[in-house]
Amino acid sequence: MAGAVALGMVLLFPVAWFLVQFIRLLRPAALEGLAFRNMLTVTPDGTLSLGLPIIEIAVALLVMLPVHELVHGLFFWWFAGQRPRFGVRGLFLYAAAPPDVYFPRNQFLIVGLAPLVLLTLVGLLSILIVPVGAVSMLSLFVIFNVAGAAGDIVMALRFLPYSADSLIQDQDTGAIVYGPEQT
Repeated sequence: MAGAVALGMVLLFPVAWFLVQFIRLLRPAALEGLAFRNMLTVTPDGTLSLGLPIIEIAVALLVMLPVHELVHGLFFWWFAGQRPRFGVRGLFLYAAAPPDVYFPRNQFLIVGLAPLVLLTLVGLLSILIVPVGAVSMLSLFVIFNVAGAAGDIVMALRFLPYSADSLIQDQDTGAIVYGPEQT
């Protein structure tokens, strides 16, 4: 878990850089909306005020987290034909497979990587068409989604060495693999 959090923090910066380059290439006028100005301002009476970017960060995170887990849940439901479980563990939301369901490795990889792939693609396409004022928040959503998928990436890398015929059972504390590693 700590490794995934660290990876997520590391991913924030290259993903943000990539998004700026993407927007610079395909929608340069929207870059003005990405300026993180006024994050902390002093009002005329001398009090500190949080600027809109802080609010955008909070809103993007609060929207991204449940949407990301909802995508996991939809894929669990699609492959298992049963309702997944959702919950909160510490500061993290999660979607879990229904109990006593075993997924072929490739289905489990799809469930794990679906939010990364789908939400990133939808976010990138949306950046091209939303009003310029919404590009900043949408960019934050994409950045946080990719960084938030760090655990999913780590999970996928852990299960890739196993045979495609292996079965994976989602557990509250991780997953159990039934099958051999490929040689």
